[in-house]
Amino acid sequence: MEILYTPKQINLPTTISIGTFDGVHRGHRFVIEYANELAKRYHYANMIITFDPHPRFVLAEEIQAHFLLTTLEEKLEILSQMPVDIVYIQKFTKEFSQLTPEGFIKILKENFNMKALVMGYDHSFGVNRSGSYEDIKALSYKYNFFLYKFQPFVDDGVFISSTKIRNLLIKGFVSEANKLLGYNYFIKGRVIEGSKIGRQLGFPTANIGEIADEKIIPGSGVYIIRAFVEDEQYRGIMNIGFRPTFQYSHDNIYLEAHLFDFNKNIYNKSIKIEFLLKIRDEIKFDKVEDLIQQIYKDRELALRFFDRNT
Repeated sequence: MEILYTPKQINLPTTISIGTFDGVHRGHRFVIEYANELAKRYHYANMIITFDPHPRFVLAEEIQAHFLLTTLEEKLEILSQMPVDIVYIQKFTKEFSQLTPEGFIKILKENFNMKALVMGYDHSFGVNRSGSYEDIKALSYKYNFFLYKFQPFVDDGVFISSTKIRNLLIKGFVSEANKLLGYNYFIKGRVIEGSKIGRQLGFPTANIGEIADEKIIPGSGVYIIRAFVEDEQYRGIMNIGFRPTFQYSHDNIYLEAHLFDFNKNIYNKSIKIEFLLKIRDEIKFDKVEDLIQQIYKDRELALRFFDRNT
């Protein structure tokens, strides 16, 4: 897969799909695979155009810090495993947002040799999102390219969108989000020094920090997870929250992973956490002993989960 950060003259005709593709979920994959079938049929290159940063970070007056399902690097990693020949990353600025639909179509024709354009059901582009499907349809005759429009992707009666997946994750419904994504939602970070409370309780934890600011962190609670460190895979549980049993404030949120059958020093190591299932909300216990008993129960529940799902 070729990645372009600046326009480049492409000799091979292209089929182009445009969007933020946040999460590269099952709906996105359906569009990409359909575009690839078109590309193969007509001997075109299958090309994706995406934006960085996400347009909402540029155009919205207020936006939460943790908003995206995938960073640009993660998005490219997922796309590299799909039938995509070229990805062009358009730097999204306020100046770019003022480009007219026709101005953008000219760029696609003149730089990328576009022969077919695939649009999502709600997709529009150009200044103030003025380029509706009808507008682009008229431009397709003028600039001689085929235009294809997709209806919402629905599976088992569920409409799949990045917004729906974001809302599920914020509420902690990670298993439901995973079904729409087509893979397990994940975060990447680094193992940092913690207060060692977990070790004192008999459940040593890896404290996760340096997570990309734009990435969504699932809602507070206890999760069954799979962790990846230095090409090794581990099962475990993770608490996301504010440590209400101990002295805490809502100014700091902690991500603490207890990995099963694990006894290594991984401070400062990169770690990837996949979220499989939320098993309970975070609870304030009156006694530390009660918390310890609950962690034993959480661990046993997770082990039964892995026994059933391996």
